[in-house]
Order: sequence, then structure tokens, then C-alpha cells
Amino acid sequence: MPDKPTNFRYEDQLRVALKQIVCDRIDLVAAIEAANTPEGDKMAFSVMLGDTLGDLNEHNCVDYGLTEKDTLAWMKDGRPAGGQSSAPVPDSNEDPGAVVPYKQG
Repeated sequence: MPDKPTNFRYEDQLRVALKQIVCDRIDLVAAIEAANTPEGDKMAFSVMLGDTLGDLNEHNCVDYGLTEKDTLAWMKDGRPAGGQSSAPVPDSNEDPGAVVPYKQG
């Protein structure tokens, strides 16, 4: 887990949000809202969650309390995090892991 104050402060919420997205296939925005982070930290939390989802794989999933089986199934399905797959479009150079559809306010 990256070593930043927000990450440490919201480690439990991050684990829960990851489980909701990977195992329960809950929408990313709903997982962010369910985390109940203070309004001033929501943007930082959403970026942290998006970055973590982008980096998540079968080798680091246990660090977040996820099983390799669930993580691989989620990856095979295109890393869904809501209504659209977050998998890159073929010919796309963009890394979708850090893109988080969250509006502040």
C-alpha cells in the first residue's frame, strides 16, 4: 500500500471499497460514497482508490484482503468499476487506472 497519510488514515475504507468493486461489482462512485470519508478528503480518497484499482493484480490483491480467484475474475471481466469497463481500449495508450468519475461538491 502506498505510504501516504490519506492512505494510512483510510486503509480500512480502501479495503472495503476494493472488496465492493472487485467481489460485489458495486459501482465506483457508490463505493466512494459508502466509504463515508469527510467531504474534504473525498477527492483524495477517490484518486487513491482509482490508483489502487489500476495497480491491483493477482500478486498484490492479498495486501487488500482480496483473493487471487476474485481478483483474476474481475481482471478477466475487464476490471469493471461501474457502468463501463475500465479496461483500456485496444490501441489506447491511456492508463485508465487513475481515472475516477467523481465530482466534488
